[in-house]
Amino acid sequence: MSPAGKRIFVSYSHRDHEDTTLVRQVFTHLHGLRQSFPDLEIWIDQKMIRVGDQWLPEIDQALTAADLAVMVISPEFLASPFITQQELSRLLKRRNEAGLRLVPILLGSCRWPEWLAATEIRPRGDLALAEIHAKDPTAVDRALKQVMEEIAEFLGGVPPRSTIPPGAAAPSATADRRVGGDMTETRCIALLTDTLLSRMPPDAGAALAAKLVRDIKSTTELEGAPLFDAVRFFVEFELLRSDEPTAPGTLEKAAAFPERGGKVGALLTNLRQRARMEDFSATPVEVSSRFFARTNENAGLWKRYFDHLIATGAAIESDAMSLVLVRVTMGFLSPQFLVAGLLSRFDDDWRPVLNAYQRSIPSRPGRGAFESLQASQWNCWLMWGPSIPVCQCDEWQGIVAIQYGYGDENNSVPLIEVVTEADVPKTLGPIVASLRAEARGARFAVVTGRLRWGPFFLERQQKEHVLQDHDDDDVEPESSPGRLAMAGAQASVYDRVLAHRQDSDSVVLQLVRVDQSSPESRVYFSAYLWTMFLVTTATVSDQEPGIGPALLRGKRYPAWSDDPADRRRLRDARLWEDLLPVFVHANIGDPAALRFQKGVLVENTVHLLRHVWERRAELFDARDVAAGIRFHLVGASDYSGCGCEVRFPPEDSLAARLRERVAAEPDRAFAESVALPVSDETPATRPWGLAGFFSACHLPEMIINYYDHVAHLPR
Repeated sequence: MSPAGKRIFVSYSHRDHEDTTLVRQVFTHLHGLRQSFPDLEIWIDQKMIRVGDQWLPEIDQALTAADLAVMVISPEFLASPFITQQELSRLLKRRNEAGLRLVPILLGSCRWPEWLAATEIRPRGDLALAEIHAKDPTAVDRALKQVMEEIAEFLGGVPPRSTIPPGAAAPSATADRRVGGDMTETRCIALLTDTLLSRMPPDAGAALAAKLVRDIKSTTELEGAPLFDAVRFFVEFELLRSDEPTAPGTLEKAAAFPERGGKVGALLTNLRQRARMEDFSATPVEVSSRFFARTNENAGLWKRYFDHLIATGAAIESDAMSLVLVRVTMGFLSPQFLVAGLLSRFDDDWRPVLNAYQRSIPSRPGRGAFESLQASQWNCWLMWGPSIPVCQCDEWQGIVAIQYGYGDENNSVPLIEVVTEADVPKTLGPIVASLRAEARGARFAVVTGRLRWGPFFLERQQKEHVLQDHDDDDVEPESSPGRLAMAGAQASVYDRVLAHRQDSDSVVLQLVRVDQSSPESRVYFSAYLWTMFLVTTATVSDQEPGIGPALLRGKRYPAWSDDPADRRRLRDARLWEDLLPVFVHANIGDPAALRFQKGVLVENTVHLLRHVWERRAELFDARDVAAGIRFHLVGASDYSGCGCEVRFPPEDSLAARLRERVAAEPDRAFAESVALPVSDETPATRPWGLAGFFSACHLPEMIINYYDHVAHLPR
């Protein structure tokens, strides 16, 4: 059992927390100590101070109660007046007067003040974490693991190994660094029954879980916290590599030694090798093209896994991630955002989709022809998930997820990189920027990263913040402790105010590194090429100046709100009803195929719009026909529609091709009904109603509002 009531105080610079992921790695390893010490309290200011608290007394109280203090040392740490004058002075006083143990962890190279030079610093060898990361990112976890072992020894009442005389044995009993014993085995069993065995009857699941834990313990010869890591590795390996991760027979076979002469499986081999090295997180597990489908199929199980870690104190919500480092040996990067499709949202159940289609078509005489066409195009476009271009506008400021995999939603995962330069992903940005010169939409890449649950650590980038950062009054803290600010266009998928978020959007791969990237030409990456037109009248709306054209059937633009919680009423406005998408399923990884299929899409677009124009008297209300029918291009797979250029523009855009094609159209009355953006369009010249409600930058939000509408329709 762990000592009750132990407290660790963490002192760090908020600037470092914002600028590097290394501070979050330190936090993650500290929270991992709870595997051995469930009652351990780790005091990190932004995670422990609640809204409305007086932060200075809270910090002072935490400093006084601490049994151990971790200091994340960097130039920013030493330059912070608050840290040096408030926190550090109290910590040094408690060390001198009460023997408080200080653990300095060197984050970045800096000049050591006298008090620091007289203190034993970690990692060993006086190498900063940033220097270790620059040489080998995987070595950071190994270095922090050694530091955590020393902290665990102190918490368990063991003198750190550095203070034990040479040749003397480390004390055992309660002092064994592999603390936990039977308690840890119980936690291992609970992890298995709550994840891979959750579909079994409780008693049978618990019995099988106990057998699996015994087999893993026998194979690895581990106990305590390392045994828990081994069981975590077992769960993650099955989710990553097995086609039947919940099949009892498959799990028993994976954990047990084969009979004499039989071949030892990959999982058992990995467990034995990694146990000898105590390496369950640094060396990657390699996966291939099946990784994407398995990850989407197992999204619910990944959610249960992360939920369990958080509920049991093995991780905190904002830092939960896979223990395993995943190396994907086959996949393609594409600078677009894939929104989960209708079938994925409703678990391949066609009934709500058909119900929504039927209810979208009016039964009144003389109505329904356009609605039938629109509903068909709209639902077909959504069926397997459209890809949205990444823009440069405010909706795309913050962390941006791009598509990684083989194209459609069942074979892709969102990939994020938290390290940016000038708001562009540091590693991924230059790679996807090269696509313009290559005239393709996707590029082969071998990627290494860790899986995370998006809604746990990503949120919409906020403009206002509750807590004041006391490191530096000029620096704004994160809007929610531990959460990362994500581009609003994508964060709408993760907003907690929206109850219709789906699992298939939520498993993300956080980049550690790109191991290889090459411009292969004969490749296949499937995605929709699409154009989106808003059908309106030819008159200008009288609602507000500059809002845009008058909508069909006298519909009004809804009032705008920047608050995501207010945007649910956009669902009730049903703005999608006048959107007409045109699309082709294309191979955007092959330049020759992409060029040809863009031409096909342009011809299909003009052909469809012409037929609607010629049949306008049949399709629309007489009043709207008299006012004139207009088709406004509001977005495309490479056009944002907000007035800003997409972040990674192609050499020949669909908007440019459409301008050229419509200019050559012999029917000038029809050509004038197609409203296309000018080549030098800016946000100031774009009607704000079109940009704010109908642009590609707001389509993810409109799509999930449509899914919410479908889910709430009476059957």
